[in-house]
Amino acid sequence: MRQPATLLKPQATTIYFKGLNGLRAISALAVLGLHINMSLQQFGLPGLSTLDLAGFL
Repeated sequence: MRQPATLLKPQATTIYFKGLNGLRAISALAVLGLHINMSLQQFGLPGLSTLDLAGFL
């Protein structure tokens, strides 16, 4: 008795770049800091004007 042909699934290859987790952490902290700064200004509290990166748009 002949067995049915099985579909071959391509092997999933994962590419790992060392150091990207650190870069992601730095980016996440930068976004967190900018959002806190924007929230401070919305509540009338003094924020850091040097962190106003969206002001140039």
